[in-house]
Amino acid sequence: MASPLHLSLPRYKLVLRVYSAKDIQHSSSQGAYCKLYLGSSIMIEGSRTCKTSLDVSSVDQDEKTWHFQVRRTCTQHQQSIDFETIWDETFEVLIHPNMDLKTQILSFRVKSQHLLYCPVIGTCAVSLKNFVPGKWLQQWYPLQKGKKSAGRLRVMLLVTEIDRKIDKLVARRRQPNEDVVAARNALYEADKAIERLLEKHLQLENERQERRRAKLSCGPLELQKDSFTIDRNVEDSVTPLQPSFEILETFETQPLHVEQLPTHLVKYEQQLDKKLRQVQKETVRLYEFQLQLKQYLPDFKIDNETVESKEDLETLPFETFDSSALSNLEHFHCRARSNEIYFLNCKQEKQSKGMENSSVREKLTDCQSEKHVTAVVA
Repeated sequence: MASPLHLSLPRYKLVLRVYSAKDIQHSSSQGAYCKLYLGSSIMIEGSRTCKTSLDVSSVDQDEKTWHFQVRRTCTQHQQSIDFETIWDETFEVLIHPNMDLKTQILSFRVKSQHLLYCPVIGTCAVSLKNFVPGKWLQQWYPLQKGKKSAGRLRVMLLVTEIDRKIDKLVARRRQPNEDVVAARNALYEADKAIERLLEKHLQLENERQERRRAKLSCGPLELQKDSFTIDRNVEDSVTPLQPSFEILETFETQPLHVEQLPTHLVKYEQQLDKKLRQVQKETVRLYEFQLQLKQYLPDFKIDNETVESKEDLETLPFETFDSSALSNLEHFHCRARSNEIYFLNCKQEKQSKGMENSSVREKLTDCQSEKHVTAVVA
């Protein structure tokens, strides 16, 4: 028993070679072309008349699709002497398996090539009833236009059976793979699920925006508290203290302990500060005197130590130093400065005293030497 796959496949194949048309008359510079129709009826008057005469309700779906198969040639060469147009084109047309080969009719219509309207030059029809499968048939077929002769058409025809093995392979290739179909179905379901999730998300977002608009239009909502929370808040609350008009006793606060130096050291530092001020004033006076000399003596050089003392004097305040008026840092800084000056003065005094003692000793030695000389002379 034949399978339904074999019944649906075509059994025969028609091979057409449209070579040329001769003794045709047309006025187109673009040449002529040939249209081929294969079906169960003659196609001479054109496709419009055939469509109007065909009863679509009496033909099933397969017969609708296979009713007519159309092919068309293109102009490749045109000879003006014999009015011959050469196409030399080959076509393969499958015959529907439900159609009988003996009922098939091959129609030819040669038309002139124009832009808007292509008039018919000549037509002819050939029945496949007497064709033997597997043999070539080459023949000149007469073209007619109405009852007049319109030229000749050279055609080669061949009807062959289709190899079943090749058809099976083609049919298998045309059938969709189960894995591919399953993958496509899974992708389709995934796309549908994503669409549903997006719709749900958009719906929730719209509802949230509507609730927000309703809240804004109605104003701020009052929070309704439960009775339990209200009682709990009342129990946990603390009663405020009543204001009293009693005057509280003041507490005596002892002043902060400030380290103070002994009085004799303070007096000693004040004396040193006064001496330092006097020394600095004298250095400033000396510096001004040097500037005056510089005006009269250009080669005179000013001592750098006097300049430094001048700058130090400008930075110090003009009032006398007092430990109570200065901060701790400034106080200790001044003390260090005064101590340095004191040690320098002591050193200078010692050096001067040493020089005086050495001069006295020299005088004593001179006197002793003179006495010794006088004693020897005597």
